[in-house]
Amino acid sequence: MSRLCAKADLITPNLYEAAVLLGEEPAATLGELRNQAQRLRDLGARRVLVKGSHLSGDAGEAVDVYADADVDVYADADGVEILCGRRVDTQNTHGTGCTLSSAIASLRPRRATWLEAVRDAKDYLTGAIAHAEALGVGHGCGPVHHFYRVWIRAGW
Repeated sequence: MSRLCAKADLITPNLYEAAVLLGEEPAATLGELRNQAQRLRDLGARRVLVKGSHLSGDAGEAVDVYADADVDVYADADGVEILCGRRVDTQNTHGTGCTLSSAIASLRPRRATWLEAVRDAKDYLTGAIAHAEALGVGHGCGPVHHFYRVWIRAGW
C-alpha cells in the first residue's frame, strides 16, 4: 500500500489508517498528527490529508482552539497546514471518507491549488454531515446528505 501511495497525487487517510501505513500507534495529539502527515510525505506521498476528527487536544497546546473543531492536517512540498472546521454532533457519518476524497477530486480542476480544493471539499462535507438527519434513512449510523444544497434551494 505504501508504494501505491507514492503514485497518488493526494492520499486522505484518517488517523488510524495513517498509523497503519506508518506501522505505529494512531496519533493522540495534534503534534503527533503533524509528524505522521510529514512522515507519510517522506515515504513518497506527494500530498497528504490526514483526517483527525477523532483527535483529542495536545497537552500543553491551546486545546480550546481545537476543542469543538474538526481538525485535519494537510502536508505537501510547501509545508504543513492545520485545517479546522466545525465539528457536527451526529451519528450520520457513513460515507464521509469517500465523500471527502470524491469532492476533492471533483473540485481540483476548478480550483487553483490542491489546498484550495481540499478546503472547499472539507466545507462541503461539513454541510453534508450537518444536514444528514434531513434524509431520515437507515438505522444507526446513516449516510451524509450529498445533495443538501439542492434540497435547501428547492425548499425541502
